[in-house]
Amino acid sequence: MSAVNLSQVDDAEAAFDAHLASLSDQELREPSLLPGWTRQHVLVHVGFNANAIGRLADWAFTGEETRMYPSESSRDQEIAAGAAWEPARAREFYHHANAELEEKWSRLTDDNWRAQVQTRQGDWVEYRYFAWKRAVELWVHAVDLAAGAGFESVPPDVLTRVLETIAEGWESRGLALELPDEWNDSPAVVRSTADNRIVVTGELADVAGWATGRGIGNVTSPDGKVPPAPKWL
Repeated sequence: MSAVNLSQVDDAEAAFDAHLASLSDQELREPSLLPGWTRQHVLVHVGFNANAIGRLADWAFTGEETRMYPSESSRDQEIAAGAAWEPARAREFYHHANAELEEKWSRLTDDNWRAQVQTRQGDWVEYRYFAWKRAVELWVHAVDLAAGAGFESVPPDVLTRVLETIAEGWESRGLALELPDEWNDSPAVVRSTADNRIVVTGELADVAGWATGRGIGNVTSPDGKVPPAPKWL
């Protein structure tokens, strides 16, 4: 059995590409759902993310350490620079970055996919983890393009895994995200180590949007005002 299933990435990329194709060059320069970022910021960020995951593919393939980014400041600088490009260049860059990543993935063996590499945060993981991370990157930022579809357009199994990933990140900071076994407007509970609780109720897509910091949508709270979600990355 293969170490990784790339169909999840293919589906996410197709969705992102469809959103992107629906936007004019002028619309790329308009605000995305992310504060302070245009849609083109989102576009080039997704392209640079492909490059970064590609550098980790080199690490997995050769065994020679190659970090995702030289530094956080260099990551921010390249996104800012790309956001100022002509839209045609930004689109071409994104598609080229995808193709280059796919080419690097095509040469990986199962052992390469299982090689240990480091995340941006310094955690050691098997490289195959980044196939899932790439799919999440594409799905979430497809929504951020604000091209007419929200988290309800993301497959439920992807949203569930996103929330599970968020739960893991919050747990490392002393927060526990309790998810229902069945999503029928069941509450999600965020509990801190101080026994304070954030209880939010909503459908899966709405809770995922809230948890990723993309607004409260139709999420409600028995405490009245819905609080902002803790940072998830």
